[in-house]
Amino acid sequence: MRYERKYRVEQLPAHLVEQVVRMHPASFQRAFPNRQVNNVYFDTSTFTTFHENQSGIAQRKKYRLRWYGPFIQILQNPVLEVKVKENMLGYKESHPIPNSSLQDLDELKAIVNQKLNTHKALKPVLLNSYQRSYWVTPNQKIRLTIDWDLAFHQLFKHPQFNKFHLKDPAVIVELKYAEDQETAASRIMQHLPFRLTKQSKYVEGIEM
Repeated sequence: MRYERKYRVEQLPAHLVEQVVRMHPASFQRAFPNRQVNNVYFDTSTFTTFHENQSGIAQRKKYRLRWYGPFIQILQNPVLEVKVKENMLGYKESHPIPNSSLQDLDELKAIVNQKLNTHKALKPVLLNSYQRSYWVTPNQKIRLTIDWDLAFHQLFKHPQFNKFHLKDPAVIVELKYAEDQETAASRIMQHLPFRLTKQSKYVEGIEM
């Protein structure tokens, strides 16, 4: 189980946010090369996941397909992720699936529902993409990510994807750490000059 603390930064570009992280007294180090993150989010026909998030339901799940790289149309090495939230803590279940294509959403729907053995009849509703940089403390126990160039496409309205029509200029900073690291994380948060926010890319994309 881990915490995920999120900050929505609207007044600074990504390279200046990275500079803040580099100068942080926790001595964050780059953990991984920058890369593009792509997601297809799944929900029921009545948007159960969306409404549970909006209502603040303590125990809830979020379903997404994730893959990396600049080629949006082809899902290379995609992983089906189920994010489980229990109050403020959460964890993630991961299920690799075969390479797929955004041109066949019905096949994606079938793969996801079969893999999860769910009776909710999940369907693809939102595509999003962003750039991400990865940071970690020297002891490897607290991770931080910076996301920018956020873009969205609502698949339930326009199932055929050619280009992103919805953009968000904000930068999203996320601090991720295990339950037993809360004291250390609190010290780190004291030196982050950003305001904690309730931030969900899925909810944001649906609302847009």
